[in-house]
Amino acid sequence: MLSLSNIFETINMIDKQHLDIRTITMGISLLDSPMDVYREVMVPSNIRLPHLAELLIRTVGWTGYHLYEFQKDADLYTDKASIKEYKSWPEHEFGPAPVTRYHDYTCYTLGQVLRKEGDSIEFRYDFGDDWKHDVVLLERGKYTDSQDSDFYVIGGEGACPPEDVGGVGGYDYMLRLFKNPKENPEELENYRQWLPEGFDPHHFDLHATQLRIVDYLRVVRTFTERY
Repeated sequence: MLSLSNIFETINMIDKQHLDIRTITMGISLLDSPMDVYREVMVPSNIRLPHLAELLIRTVGWTGYHLYEFQKDADLYTDKASIKEYKSWPEHEFGPAPVTRYHDYTCYTLGQVLRKEGDSIEFRYDFGDDWKHDVVLLERGKYTDSQDSDFYVIGGEGACPPEDVGGVGGYDYMLRLFKNPKENPEELENYRQWLPEGFDPHHFDLHATQLRIVDYLRVVRTFTERY
């Protein structure tokens, strides 16, 4: 997977050759989670997939130190190194369908993979815990040159699960212990010491989420101006 510095230095966030630019409203749902985790965002259709992935990570609330990829039906969008590795396997079946076509995600924009309302793509993060997100195009709006090309978080619900909690099953087990402390008091105490202070699975902080996005966009602009 490309490092952040490689993404910043080698991949423009916006594809300026993209002709039919629209403002896209998307819904992002964490699949199979024991707690509802949902985000709604607005983004220009000509944003490239590696930058979209980094922004999705920050929108949901992940720290971003795990691998990720996109899959739409039998089409997988990832980096060149992963494509080379996957093609050496008999079959790549981790997503919603067996993969038959591999694409370098640096060559694609959001508007090229989600074209109409209702279209969706799966965003997979952390192949160990295997978090899967359903990214759905809710609305395509008019875009004008006077609009800022920033990524806007409209709203959401539910906290992001803790990193490395063990995926959906591990998160469900942790939440169950908080509801039934007598089931395993020792394990519950381990969770309490490990979790961020004040963790609330129901809480979503819109302001803090947008600040993470603003920070990412600021770094992108810094690299763009430097290089």
